[in-house]
Amino acid sequence: MPNTNQTQQMINRAIAPDLKPFKPLTFLKPELFVLQNGVKIYAFEAGEQAIAKIECLFTNAGTCQQSQLLQANYTNQQMREGTKNHNAQTIAQKLDFCGAHMNSFRHHIRGKSAKSND
Repeated sequence: MPNTNQTQQMINRAIAPDLKPFKPLTFLKPELFVLQNGVKIYAFEAGEQAIAKIECLFTNAGTCQQSQLLQANYTNQQMREGTKNHNAQTIAQKLDFCGAHMNSFRHHIRGKSAKSND
């Protein structure tokens, strides 16, 4: 039984809506910082939010640089498993305390294959 407060007509899904042009998009421009070791940091100032997002992209690593098949993938999966100084639980607690999370992924470049020791 339809709600009596709903006096609007049902949308006919068989009829496409009118096309409307997109409004111009504006993008924030990053500020570039270069660390002493040559690492580039792109920072976006987006207001007073108490939030930060950090992304690391390693261009001299990954499947194109590995000496054994699946080496890069395995290393990527181990990033949250702990280090010499911090075990997995400590890393998880430190991230959780900051309200943070860590994603890791691998990107496959077409036309490049992993080196193998066959």
